[in-house]
Amino acid sequence: MSISNVIKELRLKKEITQEELAKKLNISTQAVSKWENGGSPDIDIIPAIAEYFDVSIDYLFERKKIYSKDVEKVIAKYLSEISDDKVKYMKIYELSFLMSVFGQKLDINTDKEKVSDLMTSDDLFYSLVVNNGGFSITSFNSNLPFNFCFPRPRNGYYDNCYKDKERHLQFLRAISQEDFYDTLVYLNKRDDTSFTEKLIERELHITIERSIEIIKTLLDFKIIEKQDLILDDNYISTYKLIKTPFIIAFLAGLELMANKPHNYYYWLNNNDVDFFEKDLEND
Repeated sequence: MSISNVIKELRLKKEITQEELAKKLNISTQAVSKWENGGSPDIDIIPAIAEYFDVSIDYLFERKKIYSKDVEKVIAKYLSEISDDKVKYMKIYELSFLMSVFGQKLDINTDKEKVSDLMTSDDLFYSLVVNNGGFSITSFNSNLPFNFCFPRPRNGYYDNCYKDKERHLQFLRAISQEDFYDTLVYLNKRDDTSFTEKLIERELHITIERSIEIIKTLLDFKIIEKQDLILDDNYISTYKLIKTPFIIAFLAGLELMANKPHNYYYWLNNNDVDFFEKDLEND
């Protein structure tokens, strides 16, 4: 099969007309027709054709079996050459979704252009992939984009998620209190300067005693750190937030639990998969 047949095959698979392809490539419809009838594109437009169809130039020339033996290095090199961190993370985010989907089988009908549009829109759509290898959840929302990927643990179950039950319950009891929740969000929204109990008292409109109690809990969970200062021979305790992205993952997880997603762009859920080991004694 020649490059002309490859282009035609890709066009038909994408379900677009010769006119639509010509418009995308800023060329004439006659040029596309010529390619598909045995002609060859000019060499300077071949990269644009490969980029539009999201294939390699090797693929266009039927060298489909030429793959890097170390695809991880290829991806790493590709990402390392993106200098803009925001662009880089959006690409990692996009690749995470595409790999979770196309990792199931290559002929899945997922339009890459539509996916790119979803990732820059305000629509609230999700993707869910669940099988015996693990699961991934993707949020398509420009205001809260994320991808959670959970490969299957070595022992086959996610039981380690709840091994420290008492510690988890301590934190849930704390954050279920509105003033603690608000303090946690407030500290992450303000600048990273040090503060005292009086700041929490004033900003959250609570008593100084409650402020001290909240700070004690924040210290216990290593959300903040204590810094003692000496001022006029007096010790003054100040505190500083220990910045961590865990709060984003935690709150995003809470959003999934509190408001179950129902709009899915892609859904592949094996309902027979067990996340936790069966409790045989209670069966």
